[in-house]
Amino acid sequence: MLASNMMKVCRQKKAKYSTNANNPIDVEAQNGESDSKASPWIPELDLSHEDKLILSRGKWLNDKIIDAAQSLLKKANPAVGGLQRVCLGQTMNYDIEVGEFVQILHDRRGHWLTISTIGASGTEVHVFDSLYPSTGSSVKMQISCLLHTEQPHITLLMKDVQMQSDTADCGVFTIVFATALT
Repeated sequence: MLASNMMKVCRQKKAKYSTNANNPIDVEAQNGESDSKASPWIPELDLSHEDKLILSRGKWLNDKIIDAAQSLLKKANPAVGGLQRVCLGQTMNYDIEVGEFVQILHDRRGHWLTISTIGASGTEVHVFDSLYPSTGSSVKMQISCLLHTEQPHITLLMKDVQMQSDTADCGVFTIVFATALT
């Protein structure tokens, strides 16, 4: 009943959230308006000099950086499904994926992970997580929204991947996993 129960949640939640609670973003500003507080570094990817500092200092990657990576992957591999903006997972507003896809998710606990249906069968989803051996309810709800299946169960297959050595590297690992899959 997970899939059918989650569908109700997917359609009801409409609130807007940032994936980085310590540095909330203006969702409207990402739709073309520039944030006056941050000077542009790579305007076509909506990355600021603040984002450049995050990258150069090896800090936890924010949603803008993850979105930029997914955008580059989508541009290089247009036939691959998924790679949707990560803030859509916080509002349960993903476009439904009918074919194979790759998607980076935020678990609402300060952690990034990658999921994919490439090479999976039926309602199986491969989970590439460099920190946790299982997924929480937020990740399960996001997966359910992406699949939008009528099946009563979704099978999550935790893949054996290299584990991160500190708490700030999950974003880098998710980008590497997504790159390898595309």
